[in-house]
Amino acid sequence: SVPCKPKGVSSKIVDRQNHKKTGTEEVQGDIDFNGKVRVEGPPQDSAPQMTSPSSNEDSTPVLGWAGWWLPLPEDWKILKVSGNDRAGSLTMGDNSRPRLEITWAWVSKVRFNPEKYLRKFLVGGMSRADRHSAKQSIMPLLLPHFSKSFCIKDKDRVRGVAYCEQTHRILHWVYHGTSADVLKFEERISSWRDQSLQPESRWQFFGISFFVPSGFRLSSFLLNLGDMKILLSDSTGWWRRERLLVRHISPAVLALARRPFREWLIELFRDNRRIYRLKDPEKKMDGGQSLILQGRLRFVLRVVLRPLVILMPSRIEVSLHHLIDNNQLLYLEISAPVRRIDAIRNTILANRTTEAVS
Repeated sequence: SVPCKPKGVSSKIVDRQNHKKTGTEEVQGDIDFNGKVRVEGPPQDSAPQMTSPSSNEDSTPVLGWAGWWLPLPEDWKILKVSGNDRAGSLTMGDNSRPRLEITWAWVSKVRFNPEKYLRKFLVGGMSRADRHSAKQSIMPLLLPHFSKSFCIKDKDRVRGVAYCEQTHRILHWVYHGTSADVLKFEERISSWRDQSLQPESRWQFFGISFFVPSGFRLSSFLLNLGDMKILLSDSTGWWRRERLLVRHISPAVLALARRPFREWLIELFRDNRRIYRLKDPEKKMDGGQSLILQGRLRFVLRVVLRPLVILMPSRIEVSLHHLIDNNQLLYLEISAPVRRIDAIRNTILANRTTEAVS
């Protein structure tokens, strides 16, 4: 169901079978869309549910991933996710089967005909005979947040494609369901949008919700039950790349029973000890529920080998925050110029006090 790559699409769409090449992540554990753990037998404690959208948003559960804002049914769960901001895929389903396959890609062509391009994209990968009949079935869609969109409807399947002119990204989806489900699904996709160019981009998945400043793009991720981390990067110029790591550990009660709060911060920073050196004193916020440490490049890298690491910011800030309401530990690792670090951290933390757990 994944279309062939037309000319002008950067890198690859996604090869679901080639895990090493695409970095495909299969979600560990049986987790639904809201972050609840599905278990058999007597009820047990579950992971925190997805936070509700803000008051001006519909109450429908929303998936925020790689710049996309996608309202979807509440009982769906993520089955597989791969790729990055420029090219990737998502597979979602309910208890019975996969229901939605989404792929996206960035268009590298500067001048092209969007309508012709999308029609060709929609029938890509079909045989010659199927392609001819499919072209006759293509219908335009009116999606307010996309410049052009088309779909092909079957009795129990909808294939669609949309193009965002501002971000030059194509979104392709294949939905499987009954004719009654198709009507509900069409109502949901009218709210889909690409939020990459907004001042703040919202991420929301598995009971986790946070905002990041504009410009940060998905580089890599790791989704495990109880430990989920997202690595984002932002090119502020040809000579400097900012880096942001957002990591959630849950449940926090069990994590803090294993080791003290400050030791968790030092342990999570372990991978960067050879590059950065942390400096005292530490900062405490929110009555000791947040701990912040700052550091800089080690002397050998900063002075002797500086030309080899010119793309690496010289400053880093690591912080650990105990989110009591969500029973989570939030670890932030920000590599950026000093003037930007406070703004990035405050953007991630500022909106949490106004969010309620659904």
